[in-house]
Amino acid sequence: MMMTLFNEEQVMRAYVESERKEAAEKAAKKASVISAIEIYQEMGLSVSETIKKVAGKYKLEENDAEAWVQQHWKTEGGNQ
Repeated sequence: MMMTLFNEEQVMRAYVESERKEAAEKAAKKASVISAIEIYQEMGLSVSETIKKVAGKYKLEENDAEAWVQQHWKTEGGNQ
């Protein structure tokens, strides 16, 4: 009985740690993609060039990269 409870607790801890790690990796990727979009824009790349760069660099489908770029592209007034 005690061994079963210990194993269940161990499995639960491993699961929680795995979820935390996955969330941290996802947040890091998001920050990286946003930074890349900002840099490409500052370099003067067009939206379409930026989409291609982001898709290639982050191994995204082009429509997913386009959604990221559209969401984070800054207009001249500073608004997105």
